[in-house]
Amino acid sequence: MSAKPAAAFAAANVIEVERVLADTHRPAFQAMLLALCGLCLLIDGFDAQAMGYVAPSVIAEWHVAKTSLGPVFSASLFGMLIGATLFFSLSMLATPFVSTIPALFHAAVVPVLCSALLVIALTGATRQRGRASGVELA
Repeated sequence: MSAKPAAAFAAANVIEVERVLADTHRPAFQAMLLALCGLCLLIDGFDAQAMGYVAPSVIAEWHVAKTSLGPVFSASLFGMLIGATLFFSLSMLATPFVSTIPALFHAAVVPVLCSALLVIALTGATRQRGRASGVELA
């Protein structure tokens, strides 16, 4: 098999996005897609907002200290950090852009390492702040 048919096959599978968008004008679909994306953005932050509204009732009902709810609020943010990083790495592994070992390392390992370093740094800063104030954190 020569390179000429492979090149012709690759050229036949190229999609020109600008031409497709210009040829297929569907304002109703685009408006619905924009509304769904906006709704996803609103729903994404709802859990953090709801925790803020519910926290005073939880403190009063369960008789817990305000400081004990700190890990609850930060757990969702750390979960989003770890989940986004891992799913980004997995999605990069599934793309044809990762064709070499350095590209694989950069796409899959570097984001995970950066997230781990961020978590370690934040944990260390929290422990140092607790020792400075005389409160020992578990």
